[in-house]
Amino acid sequence: MNDEQLIREYCLRDSQEAFAELVRRYAGLVYGTACRHARDAFAAEEICQEVFCALARQIGALRKESIWPSKDP
Repeated sequence: MNDEQLIREYCLRDSQEAFAELVRRYAGLVYGTACRHARDAFAAEEICQEVFCALARQIGALRKESIWPSKDP
């Protein structure tokens, strides 16, 4: 599945597997970015965890229509 499909699965079906796949795909990127900014491995781990927790909270609050607008004119 691509990212959009995974997000859809998580939002519409509360699929923990879909969210876990998103985390697997992006954890390295988020962690690496956090390391460069924090310059501390422990702080980077905390930042990475908080980023994905925030994503889980916020993505669930999105309405279907705001994520995937109707293709009908």
